[in-house]
Amino acid sequence: AGKLASTRALLAAGADAGGQGAHGLTALHLACEAGNRGIVADLLAAPGGAESALVRNDDGLLPIHLAAGRGFEKVVESLMEASASALEEGATVAGLVAEHRAKREAEEAAAAAAAEAKRREDADEMPPERMPAEASEEQKAQALEAKARGNAAFGAGDLDAAAAAYSEAIELDGRNHVFWGNRSLVRFQQGKFAEAREDGRFCRWLKPDWVKAHYHEGRALLAMDEYEAAANAFWAGLKLDDSNDDLQRLLKKAIAKAKAAARK
Repeated sequence: AGKLASTRALLAAGADAGGQGAHGLTALHLACEAGNRGIVADLLAAPGGAESALVRNDDGLLPIHLAAGRGFEKVVESLMEASASALEEGATVAGLVAEHRAKREAEEAAAAAAAEAKRREDADEMPPERMPAEASEEQKAQALEAKARGNAAFGAGDLDAAAAAYSEAIELDGRNHVFWGNRSLVRFQQGKFAEAREDGRFCRWLKPDWVKAHYHEGRALLAMDEYEAAANAFWAGLKLDDSNDDLQRLLKKAIAKAKAAARK
Protein backbone atom coordinates (compact mmCIF):
# COMPACT_ATOMS: atom_id res chain seq x y z
CA ALA A 1 0.00 0.00 0.00
CA GLY A 2 2.85 2.38 0.82
CA LYS A 3 4.55 1.80 -2.52
CA LEU A 4 1.27 2.29 -4.37
CA ALA A 5 0.59 5.56 -2.57
CA SER A 6 4.12 6.78 -3.23
CA THR A 7 3.87 5.92 -6.90
CA ARG A 8 0.56 7.73 -7.23
CA ALA A 9 2.02 10.78 -5.50
CA LEU A 10 5.00 10.82 -7.85
CA LEU A 11 2.81 10.46 -10.92
CA ALA A 12 0.50 13.20 -9.69
CA ALA A 13 3.55 15.44 -9.29
CA GLY A 14 4.45 14.88 -12.94
CA ALA A 15 7.04 12.11 -12.68
CA ASP A 16 7.99 10.56 -16.04
CA ALA A 17 6.22 7.20 -16.16
CA GLY A 18 8.14 6.07 -19.24
CA GLY A 19 11.67 7.09 -18.34
CA GLN A 20 14.43 4.46 -18.45
CA GLY A 21 17.00 4.00 -15.73
CA ALA A 22 19.86 1.59 -15.14
CA HIS A 23 19.90 -1.47 -17.42
CA GLY A 24 17.16 0.10 -19.54
CA LEU A 25 14.51 -0.51 -16.90
CA THR A 26 11.37 1.58 -16.70
CA ALA A 27 9.11 1.92 -13.69
CA LEU A 28 6.77 -0.49 -15.46
CA HIS A 29 9.52 -3.10 -15.73
CA LEU A 30 10.12 -2.87 -11.99
CA ALA A 31 6.43 -3.01 -11.12
CA CYS A 32 5.94 -6.03 -13.37
CA GLU A 33 8.83 -7.93 -11.85
CA ALA A 34 7.43 -7.19 -8.40
CA GLY A 35 3.96 -8.28 -9.50
CA ASN A 36 2.30 -5.11 -8.19
CA ARG A 37 -0.95 -4.89 -10.16
CA GLY A 38 -1.95 -1.57 -8.59
CA ILE A 39 1.25 0.21 -9.62
CA VAL A 40 1.11 -1.40 -13.07
CA ALA A 41 -2.43 -0.08 -13.56
CA ASP A 42 -1.45 3.43 -12.44
CA LEU A 43 1.61 3.48 -14.69
CA LEU A 44 -0.40 2.36 -17.72
CA ALA A 45 -2.92 5.12 -17.07
CA ALA A 46 -0.27 7.84 -16.61
CA PRO A 47 1.04 9.98 -19.50
CA GLY A 48 3.73 8.01 -21.28
CA GLY A 49 3.05 4.93 -19.17
CA ALA A 50 1.28 2.89 -21.81
CA GLU A 51 4.13 3.52 -24.25
CA SER A 52 6.59 2.08 -21.74
CA ALA A 53 4.86 -1.28 -22.19
CA LEU A 54 6.68 -1.40 -25.54
CA VAL A 55 10.10 -0.47 -24.14
CA ARG A 56 12.69 -3.24 -23.94
CA ASN A 57 15.35 -3.32 -21.27
CA ASP A 58 19.03 -4.01 -21.95
CA ASP A 59 18.25 -7.73 -22.12
CA GLY A 60 15.62 -7.11 -24.79
CA LEU A 61 12.70 -7.85 -22.49
CA LEU A 62 9.39 -6.03 -22.32
CA PRO A 63 7.73 -5.35 -18.96
CA ILE A 64 5.20 -8.09 -19.74
CA HIS A 65 8.04 -10.57 -20.15
CA LEU A 66 9.29 -9.87 -16.62
CA ALA A 67 5.83 -10.39 -15.19
CA ALA A 68 5.48 -13.62 -17.17
CA GLY A 69 8.86 -14.85 -15.96
CA ARG A 70 7.67 -14.48 -12.37
CA GLY A 71 4.37 -16.18 -13.10
CA PHE A 72 2.21 -13.11 -12.42
CA GLU A 73 -0.64 -14.08 -14.73
CA LYS A 74 -2.99 -11.25 -13.72
CA VAL A 75 -0.29 -8.66 -14.40
CA VAL A 76 0.45 -10.26 -17.75
CA GLU A 77 -3.25 -10.19 -18.58
CA SER A 78 -3.46 -6.48 -17.76
CA LEU A 79 -0.56 -5.74 -20.13
CA MET A 80 -1.69 -7.78 -23.13
CA GLU A 81 -3.45 -4.92 -24.90
CA ALA A 82 -0.69 -2.34 -24.35
CA SER A 83 1.99 -4.83 -25.39
CA ALA A 84 0.14 -6.37 -28.33
CA SER A 85 2.09 -4.65 -31.12
CA ALA A 86 5.40 -6.00 -29.74
CA LEU A 87 4.20 -9.55 -29.15
CA GLU A 88 4.07 -12.40 -31.61
CA GLU A 89 0.74 -12.95 -33.29
CA GLY A 90 -1.41 -15.32 -31.29
CA ALA A 91 0.46 -14.75 -28.02
CA THR A 92 -1.52 -15.80 -24.95
CA VAL A 93 -1.16 -15.20 -21.24
CA ALA A 94 -0.54 -18.88 -20.56
CA GLY A 95 1.96 -19.15 -23.40
CA LEU A 96 3.94 -16.11 -22.29
CA VAL A 97 4.04 -17.29 -18.69
CA ALA A 98 5.18 -20.79 -19.67
CA GLU A 99 7.87 -19.51 -22.05
CA HIS A 100 9.38 -16.82 -19.87
CA ARG A 101 9.11 -18.72 -16.61
CA ALA A 102 11.05 -21.57 -18.23
CA LYS A 103 13.68 -19.11 -19.48
CA ARG A 104 14.02 -17.45 -16.08
CA GLU A 105 14.31 -20.79 -14.29
CA ALA A 106 16.96 -21.93 -16.78
CA GLU A 107 18.92 -18.70 -16.26
CA GLU A 108 18.68 -19.03 -12.49
CA ALA A 109 19.82 -22.65 -12.66
CA ALA A 110 22.78 -21.67 -14.84
CA ALA A 111 23.67 -18.85 -12.45
CA ALA A 112 23.44 -21.21 -9.48
CA ALA A 113 25.66 -23.73 -11.25
CA ALA A 114 28.20 -21.03 -12.05
CA ALA A 115 28.14 -19.84 -8.45
CA GLU A 116 28.68 -23.39 -7.19
CA ALA A 117 31.55 -23.87 -9.63
CA LYS A 118 33.10 -20.61 -8.40
CA ARG A 119 32.64 -21.74 -4.78
CA ARG A 120 34.35 -25.05 -5.53
CA GLU A 121 37.16 -23.24 -7.32
CA ASP A 122 37.66 -20.83 -4.43
CA ALA A 123 37.56 -23.70 -1.93
CA ASP A 124 39.75 -25.81 -4.26
CA GLU A 125 37.34 -28.73 -4.18
CA MET A 126 37.14 -31.38 -6.87
CA PRO A 127 34.84 -30.45 -9.76
CA PRO A 128 32.18 -33.19 -9.94
CA GLU A 129 32.98 -33.92 -13.57
CA ARG A 130 36.55 -34.88 -12.64
CA MET A 131 35.54 -37.60 -10.19
CA PRO A 132 36.84 -40.90 -11.59
CA ALA A 133 34.37 -43.67 -12.32
CA GLU A 134 33.73 -46.29 -9.66
CA ALA A 135 35.96 -49.30 -10.26
CA SER A 136 34.70 -52.87 -10.34
CA GLU A 137 36.04 -55.39 -7.83
CA GLU A 138 38.15 -56.93 -10.58
CA GLN A 139 39.59 -53.53 -11.51
CA LYS A 140 40.36 -52.78 -7.87
CA ALA A 141 42.26 -56.05 -7.55
CA GLN A 142 44.21 -55.36 -10.75
CA ALA A 143 44.98 -51.85 -9.50
CA LEU A 144 46.44 -53.22 -6.28
CA GLU A 145 48.66 -55.55 -8.33
CA ALA A 146 49.86 -52.56 -10.36
CA LYS A 147 50.53 -50.65 -7.14
CA ALA A 148 52.61 -53.54 -5.82
CA ARG A 149 54.71 -53.44 -9.01
CA GLY A 150 55.09 -49.71 -8.55
CA ASN A 151 56.25 -50.14 -4.97
CA ALA A 152 58.82 -52.72 -6.06
CA ALA A 153 60.09 -50.49 -8.85
CA PHE A 154 60.30 -47.50 -6.54
CA GLY A 155 62.24 -49.53 -3.99
CA ALA A 156 64.66 -50.55 -6.74
CA GLY A 157 65.13 -46.93 -7.78
CA ASP A 158 63.39 -47.33 -11.15
CA LEU A 159 61.27 -44.18 -11.05
CA ASP A 160 59.98 -44.44 -14.61
CA ALA A 161 58.68 -47.96 -14.06
CA ALA A 162 57.17 -46.93 -10.73
CA ALA A 163 55.37 -43.96 -12.32
CA ALA A 164 54.04 -46.19 -15.10
CA ALA A 165 52.76 -48.77 -12.63
CA TYR A 166 51.05 -46.18 -10.45
CA SER A 167 49.51 -44.61 -13.56
CA GLU A 168 48.13 -48.03 -14.48
CA ALA A 169 46.67 -48.36 -10.99
CA ILE A 170 45.03 -44.94 -11.33
CA GLU A 171 43.56 -45.88 -14.70
CA LEU A 172 42.00 -48.95 -13.13
CA ASP A 173 40.83 -47.40 -9.86
CA GLY A 174 41.09 -43.63 -9.93
CA ARG A 175 39.19 -43.19 -6.68
CA ASN A 176 41.94 -44.74 -4.60
CA HIS A 177 43.75 -41.76 -3.09
CA VAL A 178 46.85 -43.79 -2.21
CA PHE A 179 47.67 -44.34 -5.89
CA TRP A 180 47.64 -40.59 -6.52
CA GLY A 181 49.81 -39.98 -3.49
CA ASN A 182 52.32 -42.61 -4.60
CA ARG A 183 52.57 -41.17 -8.09
CA SER A 184 52.95 -37.68 -6.64
CA LEU A 185 55.92 -38.96 -4.63
CA VAL A 186 57.53 -40.50 -7.71
CA ARG A 187 56.99 -37.43 -9.85
CA PHE A 188 58.51 -35.30 -7.12
CA GLN A 189 61.58 -37.55 -7.13
CA GLN A 190 61.70 -37.19 -10.92
CA GLY A 191 61.75 -33.41 -10.57
CA LYS A 192 58.32 -33.11 -12.20
CA PHE A 193 57.05 -30.74 -9.53
CA ALA A 194 53.99 -29.37 -11.34
CA GLU A 195 52.77 -32.89 -12.07
CA ALA A 196 53.57 -33.95 -8.51
CA ARG A 197 51.50 -31.02 -7.26
CA GLU A 198 48.53 -31.99 -9.44
CA ASP A 199 48.66 -35.57 -8.20
CA GLY A 200 48.94 -34.33 -4.63
CA ARG A 201 45.96 -32.06 -5.11
CA PHE A 202 43.88 -34.87 -6.60
CA CYS A 203 44.88 -37.05 -3.68
CA ARG A 204 43.67 -34.30 -1.31
CA TRP A 205 40.43 -33.90 -3.25
CA LEU A 206 39.74 -37.60 -2.79
CA LYS A 207 40.87 -37.82 0.83
CA PRO A 208 41.08 -34.38 2.47
CA ASP A 209 41.55 -35.92 5.92
CA TRP A 210 44.67 -37.86 4.87
CA VAL A 211 47.76 -36.08 6.19
CA LYS A 212 50.02 -37.42 3.45
CA ALA A 213 47.87 -35.76 0.78
CA HIS A 214 48.71 -32.34 2.20
CA TYR A 215 52.35 -33.36 2.56
CA HIS A 216 52.64 -34.41 -1.08
CA GLU A 217 50.93 -31.31 -2.41
CA GLY A 218 52.78 -28.94 -0.11
CA ARG A 219 56.21 -30.37 -0.85
CA ALA A 220 55.64 -30.01 -4.59
CA LEU A 221 54.41 -26.43 -4.14
CA LEU A 222 57.49 -25.63 -2.08
CA ALA A 223 59.72 -26.96 -4.85
CA MET A 224 57.82 -24.72 -7.29
CA ASP A 225 58.58 -21.68 -5.08
CA GLU A 226 54.88 -21.33 -4.27
CA TYR A 227 55.70 -20.61 -0.66
CA GLU A 228 52.39 -19.27 0.59
CA ALA A 229 50.39 -22.08 -1.01
CA ALA A 230 52.89 -24.60 0.35
CA ALA A 231 52.58 -23.17 3.85
CA ASN A 232 48.79 -23.42 3.60
CA ALA A 233 49.08 -27.07 2.57
CA PHE A 234 51.40 -27.90 5.45
CA TRP A 235 49.20 -26.02 7.89
CA ALA A 236 46.15 -27.96 6.68
CA GLY A 237 48.04 -31.17 7.33
CA LEU A 238 49.07 -30.04 10.80
CA LYS A 239 45.46 -29.38 11.67
CA LEU A 240 44.96 -33.11 11.15
CA ASP A 241 48.15 -34.14 12.95
CA ASP A 242 49.82 -31.35 14.92
CA SER A 243 52.63 -33.65 16.04
CA ASN A 244 53.87 -34.41 12.52
CA ASP A 245 57.56 -33.45 12.56
CA ASP A 246 57.92 -33.37 8.76
CA LEU A 247 55.02 -30.97 8.35
CA GLN A 248 56.27 -28.73 11.16
CA ARG A 249 59.72 -28.57 9.59
CA LEU A 250 58.38 -27.90 6.10
CA LEU A 251 55.95 -25.26 7.33
CA LYS A 252 58.81 -23.35 8.98
CA LYS A 253 60.83 -23.69 5.79
CA ALA A 254 57.98 -22.39 3.62
CA ILE A 255 57.39 -19.42 5.92
CA ALA A 256 61.09 -18.57 6.00
CA LYS A 257 61.34 -18.72 2.21
CA ALA A 258 58.21 -16.58 1.84
CA LYS A 259 59.70 -13.93 4.12
CA ALA A 260 63.02 -14.02 2.27
CA ALA A 261 61.25 -13.65 -1.08
CA ALA A 262 59.24 -10.70 0.25
CA ARG A 263 62.44 -8.88 1.23
CA LYS A 264 63.88 -9.07 -2.29
